[in-house]
Amino acid sequence: MRKSFMLLLPFMLSICTAISIQAEGEPGFEGIWKGSGSQDSTTFWTIKIKISENRFLIDYPTAECGGKLILTTKKNNRIEFRESLTYGKSKCINNGKVVLIKDESNHAQFQWYYNNGRKGAKGTLTRQ
Repeated sequence: MRKSFMLLLPFMLSICTAISIQAEGEPGFEGIWKGSGSQDSTTFWTIKIKISENRFLIDYPTAECGGKLILTTKKNNRIEFRESLTYGKSKCINNGKVVLIKDESNHAQFQWYYNNGRKGAKGTLTRQ
């Protein structure tokens, strides 16, 4: 009995690993996302996010700032980042939290949070 268990162990581990990967889900966020955001429904700006193989970039063309996004959480249809601006830091707030929530089409809700957790902006993006 012990020998047969030891022979099945690698097979069982591979099945458990496959189930774990499937359960986590792949959000399918790869590509270029464009849209607009608003702050307090009075200030609007454009947003462009590029996601490709562990490289995440954000650009706010009309606000003239942007940089990179550092992945913090990835689960099903939701992906979260810490924003690290590399240009236009005097025009935009740095180190915010960016959340994208993808629906079943090529649209995603954009949410931006201050460091204290208060929601600061929202928008809608479309995959190009």
